[in-house]
This record gives sequence, C-alpha cells and structure tokens, in this order.
Amino acid sequence: MKLAKEEAITELKFLRDMSEILSSLAHPDALLIFDRMKDGVESSTKVIKELGLTSKRYYTRLRELIQAGLVEKTESGYKHTVLGEAIYKTVFTGIQDVLANRDRLTLISTLLNSDKLSTSEKQKIIEALNIKTKIFTIEDMLDIKKVLKVIDRFDVLVKAMSECVEKAEKEIKIASRYTVAETAEKIQEAILRGVKVHWIDGDRANLSTRLQIIRTVFLHPKAALSLYDAFCGPNVSAKFYYDLPFSLAIFDGTFGGFEIVNPLTKEFLFAVVFEDENLCKKLDKLFSDLEKKAVTHPFQELALKLKGIRKIKI
Repeated sequence: MKLAKEEAITELKFLRDMSEILSSLAHPDALLIFDRMKDGVESSTKVIKELGLTSKRYYTRLRELIQAGLVEKTESGYKHTVLGEAIYKTVFTGIQDVLANRDRLTLISTLLNSDKLSTSEKQKIIEALNIKTKIFTIEDMLDIKKVLKVIDRFDVLVKAMSECVEKAEKEIKIASRYTVAETAEKIQEAILRGVKVHWIDGDRANLSTRLQIIRTVFLHPKAALSLYDAFCGPNVSAKFYYDLPFSLAIFDGTFGGFEIVNPLTKEFLFAVVFEDENLCKKLDKLFSDLEKKAVTHPFQELALKLKGIRKIKI
C-alpha cells in the first residue's frame, strides 16, 4: 500500500514537471526562442530583431524557459541547459521529423489498419516509402518485437515451447535434439486439431527405444494405431538427423526460437524465443536444408510396416 502511494506521488511529480516544460513551450514565441538557443545566444538585442519580437515578448518567454529549466544564463549570454538539450533532441527535433513525414505517416496509418496484408508485406511497403525519422523505426510502426525473451533454463524453455505449440494454428516446424513428454503431448494435440507438423528428430536415444516400441505394439496391438497416426498421418512429416547441431522451432511462420549449444560439451546453454517473420524465414531456410539431409524416421518406417500386418486393423 505504501509502495503504491509512493509510486502515485512520483507519477504526479512527473506529470507536473512535464506540464511545466510543455507549458513553457506552448507559445509560438517560446518555440522560436528555444530553437534559436540551440547554438547559444550572446546578443539578445540581435535575436529580438532576427525573430521580429518586442523586448517584452522576448524576455517574458525567456523567463518562462529559464523557470522550466530549459535555458540558463551564462557569462556570455544564454544557452540550453542539459535538460533543454535533451528536450530539444527528443521532442523538438522529433516533432519536426514527424511533421516532415506527415503525409507518409497518414498513409502508413491506413496501411497498418489493413487486415488484407501480412506484416512482411506491410514492412516492404513502409520501406519503399523511405521515411527518414529518428523518432521510431519500422519495427516500432509495425509493433514488431524482435526478441521476446532469452531463456537460460531448460525447464523454462520446455514450458515456452509447449505454449508456442498450443498457440500454433496452421503449421509447426521443429528440429529437436531432445524428446520431452510435455512438448510431445502438445504436438500430438496440435496434430489432432489439424495443425501440420514437420518434425526433425535429433535425439539418438529414440533409436535405442525402437525395439521397446515393437514389443509394446505386439503386446498391445491398439498401440499400433496411435503410432501410425502419430507418424504417418496426412499432416505429419517425420525425419531423423543423426548429428543435429542445435534445436529450432517455427510456428505459423511468425514466431519461433532456437537453441545455443555449448560448443565443447554440446549441452544446452540458452535459447532465444522471438516473434518476427523475417527471422522465421531465415530459420525456415535452415530447416529446409536440415530436412533435405535428414532420413526417414525409423518410427515412421516401423509404423508403415505395421500397417501391413493383417491382424492389426488400421
């Protein structure tokens, strides 16, 4: 309760300070004087003539700028304070940038509200407009978050990947050096709801479990149906890569992640989870290259063979 009260007091002070600064710049005369002060002023008489102001108008606005902490008196004249310089660079120059691009920004506003264009298409159009502003980037306009989070714990990564699988609506591409039950279950659920899954397995431990699966299938024939659906369904592509360098995942071509591996021990070091179509395209190219070098998954071969056994109705 006390902390919330302190935060409210701090915010109120901030709003008052901001109000004082903006009020000091609200008059056209003040803007002219503030702009002229960027290089320092030695002769106020000269500036008064240059700006076409009366002495009273000049000194009235100058006093307000000094009270707001934006301008200070020196031995040689007047100049911006450190605060004044910061305000000039961020607010004053920024507004000039925005106004210089007003027509283009109006067009972009219409563009961003369109549901017919993808983020990448919008980005290409904005880049073609060639807006030169220091206030914001194209990523800011598109609300693109290049990196959502950096994860340095494997259990946290598993949870994040499971959540990404749950969010996927159309397609999942995943190349993994690990087999985690939690994520596998989420992927199976995604397959059942019609999501296409492209899987490159890099977990060598799965090769040693092949005989165990065969025994399970023959002891429990219904398990063959689950195995077949998991590896031979119309929405599933499963391959095996014997020396997968690291894990990566792409979801709906818009968000994904990749693993950074310790080059000495080959163990998990950390992972980056992001939301960016361009990064996804680069990862997608890498995934395609890995997929070309990968072989048909042993489990898929097994599932296809089981289909031919008459005793098991699939």
